[in-house]
Amino acid sequence: MRLGEIKKKLEAVINDENKLVIQSEPVYGGAAQKITRFDRLRDVLDILSEATWNKEDFAPVAEILKSQPDAREVIVPADAYEKIKNYVDQLNHNVHIFYSILDLMTETQDPHLINIKLPENVASLKDLSGLNKRLEDTFKAANVDGEFEFRGFDVGTEWYQIYVAGFLSYHFFLACLKASQEVMKLRAEYYKSEEAKVHFLTAKKVLEEAKDDKQNETVVDEKEMKKYLETWVDTKIREEAEKIKEALADRNGFSDNEINIKTVRVVKDLIKELDAGTEFHLSLNPPKDVGEDAAGHLVLDYKKIKELTEPEPEKIEEPKALPEGEDEEESDEVEE
Repeated sequence: MRLGEIKKKLEAVINDENKLVIQSEPVYGGAAQKITRFDRLRDVLDILSEATWNKEDFAPVAEILKSQPDAREVIVPADAYEKIKNYVDQLNHNVHIFYSILDLMTETQDPHLINIKLPENVASLKDLSGLNKRLEDTFKAANVDGEFEFRGFDVGTEWYQIYVAGFLSYHFFLACLKASQEVMKLRAEYYKSEEAKVHFLTAKKVLEEAKDDKQNETVVDEKEMKKYLETWVDTKIREEAEKIKEALADRNGFSDNEINIKTVRVVKDLIKELDAGTEFHLSLNPPKDVGEDAAGHLVLDYKKIKELTEPEPEKIEEPKALPEGEDEEESDEVEE
Protein backbone atom coordinates (compact mmCIF):
# COMPACT_ATOMS: atom_id res chain seq x y z
CA MET A 1 0.00 0.00 0.00
CA ARG A 2 1.24 3.48 -0.83
CA LEU A 3 2.47 5.65 2.02
CA GLY A 4 -0.07 8.34 1.12
CA GLU A 5 -2.92 5.86 1.47
CA ILE A 6 -1.69 4.72 4.88
CA LYS A 7 -1.43 8.36 6.00
CA LYS A 8 -4.96 9.07 4.76
CA LYS A 9 -6.39 6.05 6.61
CA LEU A 10 -4.59 7.08 9.80
CA GLU A 11 -5.97 10.61 9.60
CA ALA A 12 -9.50 9.22 9.84
CA VAL A 13 -8.89 7.82 13.34
CA ILE A 14 -6.28 10.06 15.01
CA ASN A 15 -6.59 13.24 17.05
CA ASP A 16 -4.63 16.50 17.17
CA GLU A 17 -1.81 14.73 18.97
CA ASN A 18 -1.65 12.18 16.13
CA LYS A 19 -2.72 9.35 18.41
CA LEU A 20 -5.38 6.73 17.76
CA VAL A 21 -8.84 7.41 19.16
CA ILE A 22 -11.59 4.84 19.64
CA GLN A 23 -14.94 6.58 19.31
CA SER A 24 -17.26 4.64 21.61
CA GLU A 25 -19.98 4.86 24.21
CA PRO A 26 -21.26 2.34 26.80
CA VAL A 27 -24.52 0.49 26.09
CA TYR A 28 -26.59 -2.10 27.94
CA GLY A 29 -25.65 -0.59 31.29
CA GLY A 30 -21.94 -0.83 30.57
CA ALA A 31 -22.03 -4.50 29.56
CA ALA A 32 -20.93 -3.53 26.03
CA GLN A 33 -19.50 -0.65 24.02
CA LYS A 34 -20.82 0.81 20.77
CA ILE A 35 -17.86 1.70 18.53
CA THR A 36 -18.33 4.11 15.64
CA ARG A 37 -15.86 4.40 12.73
CA PHE A 38 -15.17 0.73 13.39
CA ASP A 39 -14.46 -0.10 9.73
CA ARG A 40 -11.78 2.62 9.58
CA LEU A 41 -10.25 1.57 12.89
CA ARG A 42 -10.13 -2.06 11.70
CA ASP A 43 -8.27 -1.02 8.53
CA VAL A 44 -5.68 0.94 10.50
CA LEU A 45 -5.10 -1.80 13.07
CA ASP A 46 -4.61 -4.34 10.26
CA ILE A 47 -2.02 -2.06 8.65
CA LEU A 48 -0.19 -1.32 11.88
CA SER A 49 -0.10 -5.01 12.81
CA GLU A 50 2.49 -5.45 10.03
CA ALA A 51 4.63 -2.47 11.01
CA THR A 52 8.16 -3.50 11.98
CA TRP A 53 8.12 -1.17 15.00
CA ASN A 54 4.95 -2.78 16.37
CA LYS A 55 5.96 -5.52 18.80
CA GLU A 56 2.50 -5.92 20.38
CA ASP A 57 0.58 -9.20 20.11
CA PHE A 58 -2.18 -8.56 17.55
CA ALA A 59 -3.66 -12.08 17.60
CA PRO A 60 -6.26 -11.56 20.41
CA VAL A 61 -7.47 -8.31 18.83
CA ALA A 62 -7.50 -9.87 15.35
CA GLU A 63 -9.87 -12.58 16.62
CA ILE A 64 -12.24 -9.91 17.96
CA LEU A 65 -12.13 -7.95 14.70
CA LYS A 66 -12.87 -11.09 12.67
CA SER A 67 -15.90 -11.83 14.83
CA GLN A 68 -17.45 -8.44 14.03
CA PRO A 69 -19.17 -7.36 10.79
CA ASP A 70 -17.28 -4.97 8.52
CA ALA A 71 -19.53 -2.07 9.46
CA ARG A 72 -19.15 1.58 10.44
CA GLU A 73 -20.77 0.89 13.81
CA VAL A 74 -20.64 -2.26 15.96
CA ILE A 75 -21.40 -3.29 19.53
CA VAL A 76 -18.76 -5.37 21.31
CA PRO A 77 -18.78 -6.91 24.80
CA ALA A 78 -16.98 -4.92 27.47
CA ASP A 79 -14.14 -7.44 27.83
CA ALA A 80 -13.50 -7.42 24.06
CA TYR A 81 -13.52 -3.63 24.06
CA GLU A 82 -10.92 -3.56 26.83
CA LYS A 83 -8.61 -5.79 24.78
CA ILE A 84 -8.91 -3.44 21.79
CA LYS A 85 -8.42 -0.37 23.97
CA ASN A 86 -5.33 -1.81 25.69
CA TYR A 87 -3.83 -2.70 22.33
CA VAL A 88 -4.52 0.81 20.98
CA ASP A 89 -3.02 2.38 24.13
CA GLN A 90 0.20 0.46 23.53
CA LEU A 91 0.33 1.51 19.86
CA ASN A 92 -0.11 5.14 20.88
CA HIS A 93 3.36 5.12 22.43
CA ASN A 94 4.77 5.15 18.88
CA VAL A 95 1.99 5.82 16.37
CA HIS A 96 2.44 9.62 16.54
CA ILE A 97 6.10 9.17 15.54
CA PHE A 98 5.05 6.87 12.69
CA TYR A 99 2.54 9.46 11.46
CA SER A 100 5.05 12.32 11.59
CA ILE A 101 7.44 10.31 9.39
CA LEU A 102 4.63 9.54 6.93
CA ASP A 103 3.77 13.23 6.85
CA LEU A 104 7.35 14.12 5.90
CA MET A 105 7.58 11.45 3.21
CA THR A 106 4.28 12.12 1.43
CA GLU A 107 3.18 15.10 -0.61
CA THR A 108 -0.33 16.55 -0.71
CA GLN A 109 -1.88 15.65 -4.05
CA ASP A 110 -3.81 17.97 -6.34
CA PRO A 111 -7.57 17.31 -5.98
CA HIS A 112 -7.92 16.56 -9.72
CA LEU A 113 -5.20 13.93 -9.77
CA ILE A 114 -6.18 10.40 -10.84
CA ASN A 115 -4.06 7.58 -9.38
CA ILE A 116 -3.74 4.54 -11.63
CA LYS A 117 -2.36 1.22 -10.39
CA LEU A 118 -0.85 -0.94 -13.13
CA PRO A 119 -2.31 -4.45 -13.44
CA GLU A 120 -0.24 -7.37 -12.19
CA ASN A 121 -0.16 -9.03 -15.64
CA VAL A 122 2.12 -6.31 -17.06
CA ALA A 123 5.22 -8.45 -17.38
CA SER A 124 7.07 -7.03 -20.39
CA LEU A 125 7.81 -3.80 -22.25
CA LYS A 126 5.28 -4.89 -24.89
CA ASP A 127 2.58 -5.28 -22.21
CA LEU A 128 3.44 -1.86 -20.78
CA SER A 129 3.40 -0.25 -24.21
CA GLY A 130 -0.02 -1.75 -24.91
CA LEU A 131 -1.41 -0.48 -21.62
CA ASN A 132 -0.03 3.02 -22.23
CA LYS A 133 -1.60 3.14 -25.71
CA ARG A 134 -5.00 2.02 -24.37
CA LEU A 135 -4.92 4.59 -21.57
CA GLU A 136 -3.87 7.33 -24.01
CA ASP A 137 -6.81 6.50 -26.30
CA THR A 138 -9.25 6.38 -23.35
CA PHE A 139 -8.16 9.75 -21.97
CA LYS A 140 -8.33 11.27 -25.46
CA ALA A 141 -11.95 10.10 -25.75
CA ALA A 142 -12.74 11.43 -22.25
CA ASN A 143 -11.38 14.92 -23.02
CA VAL A 144 -14.24 17.40 -22.89
CA ASP A 145 -12.60 20.68 -21.88
CA GLY A 146 -8.99 19.97 -20.87
CA GLU A 147 -6.15 17.54 -21.45
CA PHE A 148 -5.17 14.63 -19.21
CA GLU A 149 -1.57 15.30 -18.20
CA PHE A 150 0.94 12.66 -17.11
CA ARG A 151 2.42 13.91 -13.83
CA GLY A 152 4.84 11.06 -13.13
CA PHE A 153 5.02 8.01 -10.91
CA ASP A 154 4.31 7.43 -7.26
CA VAL A 155 7.93 6.68 -6.34
CA GLY A 156 8.66 3.04 -5.52
CA THR A 157 5.26 1.74 -6.62
CA GLU A 158 3.45 0.70 -9.79
CA TRP A 159 1.20 3.75 -9.90
CA TYR A 160 0.78 6.46 -12.55
CA GLN A 161 -0.34 9.94 -11.61
CA ILE A 162 -2.53 11.67 -14.21
CA TYR A 163 -3.66 15.28 -13.77
CA VAL A 164 -6.96 16.31 -15.41
CA ALA A 165 -6.63 19.94 -16.47
CA GLY A 166 -10.27 20.40 -17.48
CA PHE A 167 -12.87 20.78 -14.71
CA LEU A 168 -15.59 19.26 -16.89
CA SER A 169 -13.28 16.51 -18.20
CA TYR A 170 -12.47 15.49 -14.62
CA HIS A 171 -16.10 15.03 -13.63
CA PHE A 172 -17.00 13.45 -16.97
CA PHE A 173 -14.21 10.88 -16.52
CA LEU A 174 -15.32 10.12 -12.96
CA ALA A 175 -18.92 9.71 -14.12
CA CYS A 176 -17.74 7.21 -16.75
CA LEU A 177 -15.62 5.37 -14.17
CA LYS A 178 -18.58 5.23 -11.80
CA ALA A 179 -20.77 3.88 -14.62
CA SER A 180 -18.22 1.20 -15.49
CA GLN A 181 -18.06 0.08 -11.84
CA GLU A 182 -21.85 -0.08 -11.67
CA VAL A 183 -22.10 -2.12 -14.89
CA MET A 184 -19.40 -4.54 -13.69
CA LYS A 185 -21.13 -4.98 -10.33
CA LEU A 186 -24.48 -5.65 -11.98
CA ARG A 187 -22.84 -7.93 -14.54
CA ALA A 188 -21.20 -10.06 -11.84
CA GLU A 189 -24.47 -10.40 -9.94
CA TYR A 190 -26.59 -10.98 -13.04
CA TYR A 191 -24.29 -13.55 -14.66
CA LYS A 192 -24.59 -15.77 -11.60
CA SER A 193 -28.32 -15.38 -11.11
CA GLU A 194 -31.12 -17.71 -12.06
CA GLU A 195 -32.96 -14.59 -13.18
CA ALA A 196 -30.54 -14.19 -16.07
CA LYS A 197 -31.24 -17.74 -17.27
CA VAL A 198 -34.99 -17.17 -17.00
CA HIS A 199 -34.78 -13.97 -19.05
CA PHE A 200 -32.57 -15.70 -21.60
CA LEU A 201 -34.89 -18.69 -22.01
CA THR A 202 -37.92 -16.40 -22.21
CA ALA A 203 -36.33 -14.27 -24.94
CA LYS A 204 -35.27 -17.40 -26.80
CA LYS A 205 -38.75 -18.91 -26.62
CA VAL A 206 -40.33 -15.69 -27.91
CA LEU A 207 -37.99 -15.75 -30.91
CA GLU A 208 -38.70 -19.42 -31.57
CA GLU A 209 -42.44 -18.86 -31.48
CA ALA A 210 -42.07 -15.94 -33.85
CA LYS A 211 -40.43 -18.34 -36.28
CA ASP A 212 -43.23 -20.90 -35.72
CA ASP A 213 -40.70 -23.17 -34.05
CA LYS A 214 -42.77 -25.42 -31.79
CA GLN A 215 -39.81 -26.99 -29.95
CA ASN A 216 -39.71 -26.27 -26.26
CA GLU A 217 -36.06 -25.58 -25.52
CA THR A 218 -35.21 -25.66 -21.82
CA VAL A 219 -31.44 -26.22 -22.01
CA VAL A 220 -29.17 -23.19 -21.72
CA ASP A 221 -26.63 -23.07 -24.54
CA GLU A 222 -23.46 -21.51 -23.10
CA LYS A 223 -22.45 -19.65 -26.28
CA GLU A 224 -25.95 -18.25 -26.80
CA MET A 225 -26.16 -17.33 -23.12
CA LYS A 226 -22.84 -15.48 -23.33
CA LYS A 227 -23.99 -13.55 -26.40
CA TYR A 228 -27.25 -12.66 -24.67
CA LEU A 229 -25.46 -11.39 -21.56
CA GLU A 230 -23.04 -9.33 -23.67
CA THR A 231 -26.06 -7.70 -25.31
CA TRP A 232 -27.51 -7.09 -21.85
CA VAL A 233 -24.26 -5.41 -20.73
CA ASP A 234 -24.28 -3.17 -23.83
CA THR A 235 -27.83 -2.13 -22.96
CA LYS A 236 -26.81 -1.27 -19.38
CA ILE A 237 -23.85 0.78 -20.66
CA ARG A 238 -26.16 2.81 -22.91
CA GLU A 239 -28.55 3.36 -20.00
CA GLU A 240 -25.66 4.70 -17.89
CA ALA A 241 -24.58 6.90 -20.82
CA GLU A 242 -28.04 8.45 -20.90
CA LYS A 243 -27.78 9.29 -17.18
CA ILE A 244 -24.44 11.00 -17.71
CA LYS A 245 -25.66 12.93 -20.74
CA GLU A 246 -28.67 14.22 -18.81
CA ALA A 247 -26.48 15.16 -15.84
CA LEU A 248 -24.01 17.22 -17.86
CA ALA A 249 -25.49 20.71 -17.89
CA ASP A 250 -22.33 22.11 -19.51
CA ARG A 251 -21.09 20.10 -22.51
CA ASN A 252 -18.60 22.60 -23.89
CA GLY A 253 -20.28 22.60 -27.30
CA PHE A 254 -20.59 18.83 -27.72
CA SER A 255 -23.95 17.60 -29.01
CA ASP A 256 -26.08 14.95 -27.28
CA ASN A 257 -24.96 12.37 -29.83
CA GLU A 258 -21.26 13.25 -29.43
CA ILE A 259 -21.49 13.00 -25.63
CA ASN A 260 -23.26 9.66 -25.94
CA ILE A 261 -20.57 8.31 -28.27
CA LYS A 262 -17.82 9.55 -25.96
CA THR A 263 -19.47 8.08 -22.88
CA VAL A 264 -20.08 4.64 -24.36
CA ARG A 265 -16.51 4.51 -25.69
CA VAL A 266 -14.91 5.56 -22.38
CA VAL A 267 -17.10 3.27 -20.24
CA LYS A 268 -16.34 0.26 -22.44
CA ASP A 269 -12.62 1.08 -22.37
CA LEU A 270 -12.65 1.40 -18.57
CA ILE A 271 -14.50 -1.90 -18.14
CA LYS A 272 -11.79 -3.63 -20.19
CA GLU A 273 -9.07 -2.03 -18.08
CA LEU A 274 -10.79 -2.88 -14.81
CA ASP A 275 -11.25 -6.47 -16.02
CA ALA A 276 -7.51 -6.58 -16.75
CA GLY A 277 -6.72 -5.48 -13.19
CA THR A 278 -5.98 -1.78 -13.72
CA GLU A 279 -7.17 0.35 -10.80
CA PHE A 280 -8.29 3.99 -10.91
CA HIS A 281 -8.41 5.95 -7.66
CA LEU A 282 -9.08 9.51 -6.58
CA SER A 283 -6.46 11.92 -5.37
CA LEU A 284 -5.48 11.48 -1.73
CA ASN A 285 -6.97 14.97 -1.39
CA PRO A 286 -10.11 14.71 -3.58
CA PRO A 287 -12.71 17.44 -4.18
CA LYS A 288 -15.41 17.55 -1.52
CA ASP A 289 -18.17 16.41 -3.90
CA VAL A 290 -16.65 12.99 -4.66
CA GLY A 291 -15.27 10.12 -2.61
CA GLU A 292 -14.48 6.41 -2.48
CA ASP A 293 -15.88 3.66 -0.28
CA ALA A 294 -13.75 1.06 1.48
CA ALA A 295 -13.70 -1.14 -1.65
CA GLY A 296 -12.41 1.68 -3.83
CA HIS A 297 -15.73 2.28 -5.59
CA LEU A 298 -16.65 5.87 -6.35
CA VAL A 299 -19.27 7.67 -4.34
CA LEU A 300 -20.60 10.18 -6.86
CA ASP A 301 -23.91 11.99 -7.05
CA TYR A 302 -24.78 12.53 -10.72
CA LYS A 303 -27.26 15.23 -9.74
CA LYS A 304 -24.48 17.37 -8.29
CA ILE A 305 -22.82 17.56 -11.71
CA LYS A 306 -25.63 19.86 -12.79
CA GLU A 307 -24.66 22.31 -10.05
CA LEU A 308 -20.91 22.27 -10.67
CA THR A 309 -19.08 25.51 -11.23
CA GLU A 310 -15.35 26.16 -11.30
CA PRO A 311 -14.35 26.10 -7.59
CA GLU A 312 -11.90 28.26 -5.74
CA PRO A 313 -8.66 26.40 -4.91
CA GLU A 314 -9.21 24.35 -1.79
CA LYS A 315 -7.04 24.91 1.26
CA ILE A 316 -5.50 21.77 2.64
CA GLU A 317 -6.77 21.24 6.16
CA GLU A 318 -4.53 19.95 8.91
CA PRO A 319 -5.66 16.74 10.67
CA LYS A 320 -8.27 17.63 13.24
CA ALA A 321 -9.32 16.07 16.49
CA LEU A 322 -12.16 13.61 16.08
CA PRO A 323 -15.44 14.92 17.46
CA GLU A 324 -16.84 13.45 20.62
CA GLY A 325 -20.06 11.50 20.40
CA GLU A 326 -21.81 10.76 17.15
CA ASP A 327 -19.81 10.14 13.97
CA GLU A 328 -20.40 12.53 11.14
CA GLU A 329 -22.74 11.42 8.40
CA GLU A 330 -21.23 10.27 5.14
CA SER A 331 -23.09 10.74 1.87
CA ASP A 332 -24.44 7.56 0.34
CA GLU A 333 -24.65 6.87 -3.35
CA VAL A 334 -27.77 8.32 -4.89
CA GLU A 335 -30.05 5.91 -6.61
CA GLU A 336 -31.09 6.98 -10.04
